[in-house]
Amino acid sequence: MRPMQAKRGGFASESAGAPSEGILDGLPRVFPEIEIVDRELAIGEGRTADLAAIDASGRLVLVLAVESEGDEPVLAALDALAFARRNRLVLAGHFRTTRLRAGLDPLVVLVAPVFSDPLLARLSGLDQELVRCFELRAVASLRGEASYLVPVSPGSAVASPAAPGDARAFFQALSTESRALAERLVRRVGRSDDELVCAAVDRSVSWRLAGELVCCLVAVEGSVQGQVPPHGKARAIESDSDLESFLEEVMARTVGLLGTEASEPPAPEWGQRASPGLLTREEIEAFQQP
Repeated sequence: MRPMQAKRGGFASESAGAPSEGILDGLPRVFPEIEIVDRELAIGEGRTADLAAIDASGRLVLVLAVESEGDEPVLAALDALAFARRNRLVLAGHFRTTRLRAGLDPLVVLVAPVFSDPLLARLSGLDQELVRCFELRAVASLRGEASYLVPVSPGSAVASPAAPGDARAFFQALSTESRALAERLVRRVGRSDDELVCAAVDRSVSWRLAGELVCCLVAVEGSVQGQVPPHGKARAIESDSDLESFLEEVMARTVGLLGTEASEPPAPEWGQRASPGLLTREEIEAFQQP
């Protein structure tokens, strides 16, 4: 992997106009079927996006290699978002591609060797659906050398308002790769309906509506498993598509409960509940069953 030298808005490899080999190596591992369509894209204020790409959904992805601290990465992310929104109707023609879907919000990917806690705290003010952060890691052995982009969450540096404080035990029980996905999932579920009541116990997080369980998440061997009662089985949530599918089930469950809220609730199928906001032992043990 070539050494990197500082430039405004990020890092550049010693070869002018060429992004780090590590980023090129690691990007397809976190964005399958991603297509790089341009490099060194000027985004204004003297800043450039190292790579312009399109993911499997047709979303524009701007990749910026940034410093590990300071305010510059935040400003660069804001400039990239503003540029993409301002030029969304002309970029497909510039890139000479039909894959780009101008109606989708862009995604800005920030890559650094490491993100300092103060920088993560600053980045937490940005919408994490639009800006994602990855640390670049290199692994070398007799099997060879490879680079990986490891997701980090800006929300991990500050208290998350989307879940109670003891949800940190749930997040800490997850692997680094699963944690960022889990934090997005917790935030999205919490925003799906104002009447949902969230509670966290040990390695689980659950949401209830009028006392009825809507869904729950459990950390199992470092990964996230989710379940939507009454008939849904516990399943792993490992990708964006898994996340969206789970959220669709949560929404359907919520709508169903809202439709029957005025009527007498059905007999509980998950056993007696010790508290209206917490998972029972039976509910948690359900995740261990095949």
